[in-house]
Amino acid sequence: MGQIDATATHLSGLGIKRGNRVALVLRDGPKTVTAFLGIASAAICAPLNPAYSPWEFENHLSDLKAARLIVEAGNDLPAVTVARSLGMGVVELAYDLEAAAGVFSLP
Repeated sequence: MGQIDATATHLSGLGIKRGNRVALVLRDGPKTVTAFLGIASAAICAPLNPAYSPWEFENHLSDLKAARLIVEAGNDLPAVTVARSLGMGVVELAYDLEAAAGVFSLP
């Protein structure tokens, strides 16, 4: 199974459906592209700028009413704190620096 299909399958297993929104906060790079495509194949993907302030994250995440927020594992972005305060589930994307570009896992 390819990365895009694996992402869609994982989200489906979390109960994410076609009309649900999933916020994505990642730095630019190949994993961002494959994450976006995987999410967009299963739901509505809403990429947000990782440089947003806590206020901006609160504004955007409140408006989105996203089912989940996906961030890089181990990242303590203000988005994570805001999402949790809004009762939004957070999924951490993990990747191995030795893996091919764009390959990651969603534990």
